[in-house]
Amino acid sequence: MILLWAALACTAPTPDGADDTSPPADVGDTDLPDAAGDPTIDGDVESVTGLDTDSSVLFNEDEITILELRMTDSAIRDLADEPYEYTQATLVWEGREFGPIGVRTKGENSWRPFREKSSLKLDFNRYDEGPGRFLGLKGLTLNAMNEDASMMHERVAYRVYREAGVPAVRAHHAALYLNGELYGLMVLLDTVDDVWLERWFDDPSGSMWEQHDGDFTDEYVMNNTYFQHEEGDDDRAILQAVADALEGSGDA
Repeated sequence: MILLWAALACTAPTPDGADDTSPPADVGDTDLPDAAGDPTIDGDVESVTGLDTDSSVLFNEDEITILELRMTDSAIRDLADEPYEYTQATLVWEGREFGPIGVRTKGENSWRPFREKSSLKLDFNRYDEGPGRFLGLKGLTLNAMNEDASMMHERVAYRVYREAGVPAVRAHHAALYLNGELYGLMVLLDTVDDVWLERWFDDPSGSMWEQHDGDFTDEYVMNNTYFQHEEGDDDRAILQAVADALEGSGDA
């Protein structure tokens, strides 16, 4: 089984404002859930190591999910200095905190510095003393939707794929808070990893690569810059066979 997760690649902007640890100037729509009284924000929290609850509770379409990241000034500076490297944070959800977890910015042509509302990757399995999993998940992705005025494109598109039977992530809106202050409205997505593969495939042991910019030709398929190995064996012969077939040089 080969699954390719494709993404356009462009050179990311050079991070600036390395010493600026203030929250984003524009956190987006103000018609978000009122955090007053919500145990996630500014309330007493219970530290837990993990939950067995089904992660589908995060994607309940009857309400917007509320998440909070608690980060030190030092961790925020880390994201300014090395935005693609994980730094430590604590995740708070429904009055319970999970940590330490890893958090980093993500994106290429859509990338923005953390102080300007970044898309984020959360890794619950990053640190030995961390929770390992959160609601059965090893990670979550939060996209900022900075280039989508409707803030609906990803949620609608992924649902169309899923209902058509095409393997695709779950997508839902989430109000994200940073140290008690609204960071912005995000789209909450499954991280594409072995946990996600198990949701779609009876046998999730195959190989998976994330494709960046390249094509199915000899010069690209053997280069990890263009086909980044994600799961399973990094057997490039499988990719080469696809390239050969498409180029008309392999077996039918």
